[in-house]
Amino acid sequence: GGVQSLAINPNNPHERYAILQGGMDSLYKSEDGGQTWNQVQTTGFAAAPIHHLAIDPQTPGLIYAAAPTQSGEIVLKSADGGQTWTTILSPQLKFGFTGGDSVHSLVVGSQTPNTLYVGAAQAIYKTSDGGATWLEIYADYNLAHLNLDPTTPTALYIIKNPYNMGESGAQVLRS
Repeated sequence: GGVQSLAINPNNPHERYAILQGGMDSLYKSEDGGQTWNQVQTTGFAAAPIHHLAIDPQTPGLIYAAAPTQSGEIVLKSADGGQTWTTILSPQLKFGFTGGDSVHSLVVGSQTPNTLYVGAAQAIYKTSDGGATWLEIYADYNLAHLNLDPTTPTALYIIKNPYNMGESGAQVLRS
C-alpha cells in the first residue's frame, strides 16, 4: 500500500513519521530525512487506518494521530515516539464531538507545548494540555482545512468549502 499520512518535525526536519495504508501497525520513522525508515512497534491502537499525523515540535517524541472507528473519528496521542498510544478525543470522551464529524486537520502549536487544534468537518477543537481538556473554539458547516500562521502562532486559518451548500467558491477565514 501507499503512504496514507506523513509528518515532518518543523524543528528537526530529519525526523519524519509515515503511516502506510495498513493502519497504525504500519507506522514508520526516519531520523535521517527519509533516506532510511524503521517500523515502529506500536501498542494501544492498531485497528483502523490513520488519516492524519502531527508532531509536537516543542516536546520530543510527542505525536498525534486521527483515525476513523465504527463509533466515529478519534484522536490519539503518543508520548514515546509512536510506541504506545492513548485516545484523547472521541465521540464518547468529548461533549460536542459528534461521531459523524470527520477530522480533516491536526495542527500542533509551534511555540506552545501540548497545544493541539483538531479541525473537523463541523467544528474546530483545541487542547492546551495535551488532550486532558478540550474546548470547541469554532463551529460551522463544511470546514475543509485548518492551519496556523507560522509568523503569528495565535492566528488560525480555516478553509470552508461551501459546495455542499449550493454556494460557489471556497472561503478562507482567519481568527
